[in-house]
Amino acid sequence: MKKKTAIYILGLTTIALSGVLIMQMFWVDKALRMKQELFDHRVTTALRAVVNGLSDLKYDAIYPELHRQGEYCRFSDNNFLRFVNKQQFDSLVGKSLVALDIDQEFAYGVYQKASGEFILGDPGIYSENLKSSKYFVSLDCLDNEHSIVLMIYFPYQASFIFQQMRLWIFLSGIFMVLVMAGFSFSVYSWLRQKKLESMKSDFVNNMTHEFKTPIATISLSSEMLLKQEVYKDEQKLKRYAGIIYEENYRLKKMVEQVLQTAVLEKGDICLKARETDIHKLLDKGILLIEEQLKHSGGRIEKSFTASPSTVMLDRFHIANVISNLLDNAIKYSLGP
Repeated sequence: MKKKTAIYILGLTTIALSGVLIMQMFWVDKALRMKQELFDHRVTTALRAVVNGLSDLKYDAIYPELHRQGEYCRFSDNNFLRFVNKQQFDSLVGKSLVALDIDQEFAYGVYQKASGEFILGDPGIYSENLKSSKYFVSLDCLDNEHSIVLMIYFPYQASFIFQQMRLWIFLSGIFMVLVMAGFSFSVYSWLRQKKLESMKSDFVNNMTHEFKTPIATISLSSEMLLKQEVYKDEQKLKRYAGIIYEENYRLKKMVEQVLQTAVLEKGDICLKARETDIHKLLDKGILLIEEQLKHSGGRIEKSFTASPSTVMLDRFHIANVISNLLDNAIKYSLGP
């Protein structure tokens, strides 16, 4: 796959995934809002049930005769509060809420606007919360004064709604995390694969170039061995044979490196670092290209001043680096 095409696909996938995640969060938020609206509706229904219960209590306990005749008396008449005790009110409010599946802690109070006080209930530390609560109902029946109001407050309303949604939110969160993790891993794997492909390509190109140097050195040394005068000089004979042996050993190592390219799949190349005298390694590299240098009519000047000259390195790879540098210097030199 071309890099440009892959980038387009990655961009479109990222946009699509972002859209899915945003929509998921939108639906979670909408579900929470719907739960809140349902809760509000249930509380309002429960408050109406309390009003109806108080109406029945008032007519049955205080005005049985008027109730039988169908007459109506206002809740704003404070006299009826003398016949309603706190236990009755607590029970009525509690049962009305439980009947609508609202089983959580609450505080309530019957607030009289004229006096600015709660005349029934036990608001406690939630007095100010009750006064600002959105859950209230007037206890006036026929007039529009609304002088007595029943207020109710839920201290843990948010957590109550969340508890009802916790499994759905938890599963949504888990799936979102899994999708993001899977996408991130896919991107990481793709980038890693591209890197491995690049490393493999570079490796093959480098090895192809590195094969040329020892082959050329062996070729020149073999030509020298075919000359009659070389047979008369035992020192030269040993030197050329040694060069062929060294370069042949080097070729063997290179072949092993090619056969071991599978290590690139792991994203790592194993280097065998050990203490080596860099001066001796350079001398050895110069010795191996000496015949090429003579054949091209060139010369090489040495100036080794490293101190200390012993370093930790992989002899095989650094020897290849030195050989390639010297080979390129001979190949691209304009003259001796």
